[in-house]
Amino acid sequence: MGEMGYTRKFSKSDYIGLMAGCVWPAIPDFNWSEASNGEVADDGYCVVVVAATGHHTGTELRLPGLEPLPPSGKHFCLAEEVQKIKVDSQGRVKEILVLPNKGAGPRAMYAALGGKLPDPPQAAPPADIPPVP
Repeated sequence: MGEMGYTRKFSKSDYIGLMAGCVWPAIPDFNWSEASNGEVADDGYCVVVVAATGHHTGTELRLPGLEPLPPSGKHFCLAEEVQKIKVDSQGRVKEILVLPNKGAGPRAMYAALGGKLPDPPQAAPPADIPPVP
């Protein structure tokens, strides 16, 4: 989720929707180990480090913007990902910030299972700058 080099913000319902609608049907043994001391900072965030593993033995993996990936039985073990979880005074999750980390997140999982990721879009040079000879 944060593998593209930028922080990505999710609501709790968006995150649950991605997991319940895309990941768990395709990867029934999806396992997410996490580490946190449970402390909430003054800004209301708790830092959690997660690592995901599983086997693609369920349905097609259908991630938004990517071609469906048929079940392969392949196993994956992704790099650790750091998430900042915003909680309210009752400890309920209000927001999830996923920090960038290559090798973690849904696109990394897709690639680890044999999916071909599209090339990232190339930025066009500004019109007022001549091309390099």
